[in-house]
Amino acid sequence: MRNYEKVQLVAYGTVTSAPVRVLPDREPTKTDYQDDLMMRAATLCNVANLILTDRQPYVSDPTVLKVLVVPEFYFRYGGPVQPGEGTLNDSYPNAGGKITNMIEEVLVPQFSTTDWNDWLIVAGSVFWHVPAKDNTAGEPLFLNTSIVINGGELPVGEADTNSDPATVPTMGRVTTNQKRLMSRLDWSLDQGEDKMRWDAALNPMFKPILGDAEYLRWHRFKARGKGNAGGQSIVFGVEVCLEHVQAGANMRPCLGVLRLLEEVQPLLPAPDVHVVTSCGMDLDPAFGVATEPGGIAMLCDGMEPDTNYAYPWPTADVRRTVSVSRNGVRQLAGGQVVDGLTIPDQLQVGFPYSSRTPADRVSIWEPVDLP
Repeated sequence: MRNYEKVQLVAYGTVTSAPVRVLPDREPTKTDYQDDLMMRAATLCNVANLILTDRQPYVSDPTVLKVLVVPEFYFRYGGPVQPGEGTLNDSYPNAGGKITNMIEEVLVPQFSTTDWNDWLIVAGSVFWHVPAKDNTAGEPLFLNTSIVINGGELPVGEADTNSDPATVPTMGRVTTNQKRLMSRLDWSLDQGEDKMRWDAALNPMFKPILGDAEYLRWHRFKARGKGNAGGQSIVFGVEVCLEHVQAGANMRPCLGVLRLLEEVQPLLPAPDVHVVTSCGMDLDPAFGVATEPGGIAMLCDGMEPDTNYAYPWPTADVRRTVSVSRNGVRQLAGGQVVDGLTIPDQLQVGFPYSSRTPADRVSIWEPVDLP
């Protein structure tokens, strides 16, 4: 096991709140979906390599665990569209196998080398759907799959207690999970049109899976080979946007997934590092952040910022929990950015077929002590 004294957020800022085309304008075919996933994965790998080489002085300390966080919806189909697909053109159909292919053929080979020994990669999420024709209810079902890669060489011989539900599970190379509850943004619906039944988490076919204890349990995990200075495995928690806190204009805020786990399994450790990949979310001390005093919460968000106001980009944050009140509210202390990197044109998501404002950029945050 490699032992770390500090943890550091490396935030990859890219706008994900609207579909971005990465493929040329051509007659659409079914293979475009896999090509789109592969293209985005390749861009992520190239940006990661640029960070590793161009910002080497900031990310080379072997006593610091680097966490590269990509926004929610990074993998979101941008066209061209097959005739008749209509509003579903911003998600991949039946993408389970396509996601596996992309992870195994692109992300795993990239991040399995010794260059990435001291990294954990939260690779955003994949927005996809089960088409209406494949659902007995005759309507599409939407899913949003998060991806986490454990970087570098993995040690052998570490205890595996994943089959015991009373423990924090340990990931090997990759872990994926489904977003627990969708938002209106997931479907690009018109305001006022209620199609919550399209959410796989609320549909009878998927609800038993996305609501069971084992599904919740895997939002909090250890990563094989990643330990703190005392030789104990670091506990990570990963949430996707509304999993962090369910709140909205017509909804009373309620506990996020990791805070819910805190209540369901109070004897298990809280996350040392709580990561949120999102598109329109802030770290929430009242209902979302689940770390105990000394623990670190971090976020990277892909919502396009309002250009009428001054804003830092990427939209990211690092917060240490200072104290926890009796009702669970966290008092948080902020971190700071130490370096940034504007991604060159040829590595911008969508280049040369589309562009967004602001341009893709990376922020590197000050390393902070692990609990």
